[in-house]
Amino acid sequence: MATAPGYDLEEFRKKLIHEAKTELELRGKELAAYVQQMVAAETERLEKERSRESDRRERERVREAERAREKEKEEADPVEREKVREAERIEREKKRRGGQKSENSS
Repeated sequence: MATAPGYDLEEFRKKLIHEAKTELELRGKELAAYVQQMVAAETERLEKERSRESDRRERERVREAERAREKEKEEADPVEREKVREAERIEREKKRRGGQKSENSS
């Protein structure tokens, strides 16, 4: 194989190897940047998903608490009404007895 005078094949080989290494480093950096972007995007997506799920659970917890309060209120209302009726009955009896005592002492 004949070469042009002054042309060094070893130097050419070194130059090609250096260029190939440089190209590989550049592609590696580009790939690393791409992977980093994909990881960041996936992390953001997962954080949003967790946030939505957390918000959903909080809304459900609030709804359950409201339902429990309503149920408690419904259950307490008859008891409260009965307590009020009993207190009113006792008051009426006290007034009646008080009125009878007044009549008896006259």
